[in-house]
Amino acid sequence: MRTLLIWLPLLINATAFSQDSIAVAPATNDLHRYNIFLKGEFHDRRLENEHSFLLLAKYLHINNNVRHLVFEYGPDFSYLANRYLQTQIDLMPGRRYLYFSKAFWDSLVLYNNAQPSYDRLKIHAFDFNRSISTAMAFGEMILHKEALSDAAIQFSINKIIEWKTTPWTWEGQEKFVDQMNALRSLCKNKEALLMQYFGEDWLAFAAILNHNVKSKSTVDRDKKVIKYLTTFLTNKSGGEVLFNYGISHTFLNGVGFGKMLDKNSRYAGKVCSIYPYYQLPPEEKSKIQSRKDSYLPINIIAELEQYTPYALINLEHRGLYPTQFKISQWVYVIPKAKQP
Repeated sequence: MRTLLIWLPLLINATAFSQDSIAVAPATNDLHRYNIFLKGEFHDRRLENEHSFLLLAKYLHINNNVRHLVFEYGPDFSYLANRYLQTQIDLMPGRRYLYFSKAFWDSLVLYNNAQPSYDRLKIHAFDFNRSISTAMAFGEMILHKEALSDAAIQFSINKIIEWKTTPWTWEGQEKFVDQMNALRSLCKNKEALLMQYFGEDWLAFAAILNHNVKSKSTVDRDKKVIKYLTTFLTNKSGGEVLFNYGISHTFLNGVGFGKMLDKNSRYAGKVCSIYPYYQLPPEEKSKIQSRKDSYLPINIIAELEQYTPYALINLEHRGLYPTQFKISQWVYVIPKAKQP
């Protein structure tokens, strides 16, 4: 009975995410060619993005050996996200958890727990750390621990943990970055002490501490991110990778890491960029959505309006990439989110 009561909220929260499935025309399905999948999104369509990403992650996990999910956040986020997958402990009770709904994470938990332990999805993130996420991560890492013997480092960590109750702002982020730089300086040549103190959390702490990606701009961020990404891709355990990132990062003819990866001889031909086409009335689309959609041939737009929800359309197979649509090889048809 106790087990049932624990799992019942997860089942209720996941209900909205249990419907629909990916549809790919068998004759055009050559997704097996790719090792790296870049799902683009428009950030203002949160509910559509959550649902479509979850469906795509499940589909590619089953059919294309995807075992790693990469989000547009920093290593502080990945620490918290993986912890939630393992424990279901909400470190931000009453608030939208980790920039996604709790229903999203609970659905991912249910899916992951149904897989063998060696075959579960893992979360990664290589963008910039955010004040509130780092504060939550550090707070969790030192919970129930004695104070560090180095009082200066302990004081610096405590100051960062104070961001846990402060709403995120760009101005606050700049102050937080200064504090992280100061902590990094204090931690130099203290690796042995910190390894012993943080134990199994040492690698996560070090990844957050030493992560050097600035919050602005997209181009500058991705020039830094690409170094972490290529290291990850070289050293990761088995399985392919699915990214959930804003479109500016995922286009193959843009300024983000999508193009950088595709131009890298090691990954050329292995990168699949997936453009999100939202079946929304024109008045509900942002200016940038409308502009990017306009790059699609008009006859294709008419077709996309008729496709079933969550269809994956191979534009390269149809000769449209890169001759007419230079952004992505595939289009992902995303319907308007159902109201809860």
